Amino acid sequence: MTSVEWNVVEKNPLKSFRVALVYPSLYRAGMDNLGLRIIYDMLNRMDGVHCERFFFDKQKSMETSSPLKDFDLIALCWQFETDAINALKMLRDLPEKIPVIAGGPCCVNPSVLLGRVNFFYIGEAEVNLPFIIEKIKNGEFEEIRELRNIYFEGKDASFRSYLEDLDSYHPVIQVMSDETSFSSAFLLELSRGCSEGCRFCMGGYIFRPRRERSLDRVIEIVKMGMELSSPEKIVIISPSSEYSDIDGLLEFLSDLNIQVSFPSLKSSLIDRDMSGFLRKKGQKTVTIAPEHCERIRFMLNKDITDSDIINACENLKRAGIKNLKLYTIIGLPRETEEDLIEFGKLVNRIKRMGFRVSLSINPLIPKPHTPLQWIPFTEKKDYERKIKVIKRECGDVRISYEDYGMSAIQCAIARADADLGKIMEEYSIRGGGFNSLKKIALHNGIDIEKYLGRIPLDCELPWERIKIVRKSHLKREFRNMEDEITSSTCVERCEKCRICYI
Repeated sequence: MTSVEWNVVEKNPLKSFRVALVYPSLYRAGMDNLGLRIIYDMLNRMDGVHCERFFFDKQKSMETSSPLKDFDLIALCWQFETDAINALKMLRDLPEKIPVIAGGPCCVNPSVLLGRVNFFYIGEAEVNLPFIIEKIKNGEFEEIRELRNIYFEGKDASFRSYLEDLDSYHPVIQVMSDETSFSSAFLLELSRGCSEGCRFCMGGYIFRPRRERSLDRVIEIVKMGMELSSPEKIVIISPSSEYSDIDGLLEFLSDLNIQVSFPSLKSSLIDRDMSGFLRKKGQKTVTIAPEHCERIRFMLNKDITDSDIINACENLKRAGIKNLKLYTIIGLPRETEEDLIEFGKLVNRIKRMGFRVSLSINPLIPKPHTPLQWIPFTEKKDYERKIKVIKRECGDVRISYEDYGMSAIQCAIARADADLGKIMEEYSIRGGGFNSLKKIALHNGIDIEKYLGRIPLDCELPWERIKIVRKSHLKREFRNMEDEITSSTCVERCEKCRICYI
């Protein structure tokens, strides 16, 4: 099927430095990613640069149907750990003379792509990516190596960069397609970074500190976006969905003759006003993430009570919204069957309120640069047993769950070292799931279980050269988790994790 796209940038590639923007996953996933839209817009604003998009299922460029080998630079968007496998497949036959730069959240542990990527961009693209592209264009590679937020094999340390003033930039012309989940939607980012401090969430740590756009700037962006991009819907992008002037925002958006949706909402924000707004703007399904029962929720530092969730559901019911999607994670140490039963009671309580409930179950993946980076990944038998308990307790709720093998691969890549990186090229060729990866690892003298098991707190970690938050802060949060102590949320320029000072 040929995608119908609009707002595509048109330039003369023969007179330009050609950048291949590669999203190594499906087209429909990549086109729903705001980061891809940001980079596409930024690079095509540059004089003498033409950026074209590639996806794993569309391996010729969307703009000119050119192959990767025709480009001067490959810019790889590494959004999810397992996308590294597709990335290696796409880069396999690429001439070595073509430099590759990778960016995205997974670059905070670049181990599995070290042998194939020249430079890793650590942090947010708006800070200095155009400057770096210009330097690569001019062949000034030594200047790039000296930048604080660039990492390459053998460098002692790199420091994450972040955009301090979100008002300074937002793409107002966005490529849209009829072949994506968001379809003809304008992605509107209200804020970046999250103040909640959930201990399992890598995004909550690597995108600190929390920043937001002023309401005046948001209004300007929406007006320009509607004029220049001609969307049929606005999708709100905001971690935890918090916004300091939410009343002013909803008032402005309510007056627009366009659909508006929030992909996910924090329970405590779903009051009567928010529920009424969602119904008015055509949102039929609301997604919230209770994660688990209260005890486990608090261990994860997710300070949301069952009462918060039930109150949110009451407001949604009052507004006439009947479809609810819930996310939960399982696999935390000391998690008991009683915890799962308590979660089942919450789901059944919501179901009895008249909601059509769907439930997504995910194993907890210990991610680098989080307080849970040291915990073991759940064992397969335990994972399958807990899914059966949830199914039993939740009755006829529609349930989906992540495949254990792919989740184990995700965990291994997330906590990989150089040894695992050396066999990933072979795995990308052979494929075959987690058992295949185990066999390849064993053949090369590597015990794959070391990437899934508990990591000692005093162990040097492969990703420590990427400086995000202080290790002492993560250790303190790890101990708080074990002691079932919640911590205060992220506040401006405190002394705890010191990310604001890097």
